[in-house]
Amino acid sequence: MQHTLAKYLAAAAVAVLPWTAGAQDKQAGPWQPDGPVTLILGYGAGGGHYALAQVLQARMAEELGQPLIVMPKPGAGGLIATEFVANARPDGRTITWSGPGVLTIWPQLRQISYDPKKLTPVNLLVQMGYMLVTKPGESRWNSVQDVIDGSKSGDVTYSSVGVGTSNSMTGHLLNAMTGSRLREIGYKGGGPALMSTMAGETDIGFGDTATHELIAAGRLRAIATTTRQREPRFPDVPTVAETVPGYEVTNWLGVIAPPGTPQPIVDRYQQIFAKLMAEPEIARRVKDLGMTPDVGTPQAFSQLIDSETQLWKRLIRDQNIKVE
Repeated sequence: MQHTLAKYLAAAAVAVLPWTAGAQDKQAGPWQPDGPVTLILGYGAGGGHYALAQVLQARMAEELGQPLIVMPKPGAGGLIATEFVANARPDGRTITWSGPGVLTIWPQLRQISYDPKKLTPVNLLVQMGYMLVTKPGESRWNSVQDVIDGSKSGDVTYSSVGVGTSNSMTGHLLNAMTGSRLREIGYKGGGPALMSTMAGETDIGFGDTATHELIAAGRLRAIATTTRQREPRFPDVPTVAETVPGYEVTNWLGVIAPPGTPQPIVDRYQQIFAKLMAEPEIARRVKDLGMTPDVGTPQAFSQLIDSETQLWKRLIRDQNIKVE
């Protein structure tokens, strides 16, 4: 898997994080939780994190043998949810799935209460792109070039789920590569961000998979996709790279457990997610969300986190991105 963002791609050093800083009694069979499991989400209803939870919730509960409670803790670009998990007991009963923001971007922008290197990576889960969208009937933005040119001559705003997220970085990367001057307006979650663009409060937005149904329903109009290839569901929508060669932003979600989570717990979750994502019905529903299942190992997920940390570090430095 490659995450190529033109000249901003930096070589990554392999970092294997410690997973075994906690005792775990040997059991006759695979680890099972001794009570309900809570899945903490950094975003509420209306975004891809929540939609994915709805797809997996029932089957995860079956595999775990315990109820799975989905608990959104939105705010600060997913930081609040990650801080909660970072301080949870490493007993396997609290997990989250996180994206690049809280694992690779936020730590470089501000002081945070957790050390991302001490979190326990379980596995990459899905990949997805962003859709550059505007409200229907908006005649100014019919192409990526329109957006670039418009921002150079006037104030063009884009909605995001907050500074420090990969969603936020989509606009900053376009600015870096083209000299455009898009201005970011952050919101607490994908739903409010997209609603602002639908209402015309922001000119454009870089929406996650939640945009797909809104585009199909005519509530948003797609301008381009940030992925390397065109989105199969919208083959007539060009990529940003067709106008800006080398541009690509691929978002992802990966499973994270508290620091010190024992290896048997990590292994059990990785096995469960690999099994579920291979089931045809779940795979179909995940793909319908605009996500591509991509379950790997803890080691591979750790390497991805490290490589993207270097990637965004350079962009943050070059664009002088700061949290106001």
